[in-house]
Amino acid sequence: FSNNGTAQYTEGSLTMQGNWTITNAGGGYYDEYGSYYNGTHQQLDLHLSDYYSHSSIDLHFDNVSFYGNQFVATYFNGDYIERYYFGIY
Repeated sequence: FSNNGTAQYTEGSLTMQGNWTITNAGGGYYDEYGSYYNGTHQQLDLHLSDYYSHSSIDLHFDNVSFYGNQFVATYFNGDYIERYYFGIY
């Protein structure tokens, strides 16, 4: 994730590039601990693709919380709360 809204993901010989956006939203959402809240929060959208393999990733997270050099993004899929941790290593 870069400050200019671009993102890159590499695994083996595959490198996907794209963009991310954070928007303010209102309504219900779950945090990374599974607690439900209703109110203003930030959402994260991520789109990555690779021209050569025609692979792509499109993720929408209902909530994102920042903690120093890492952040946690959550998504409620109707049955479970999916939680993704992102950080610098």
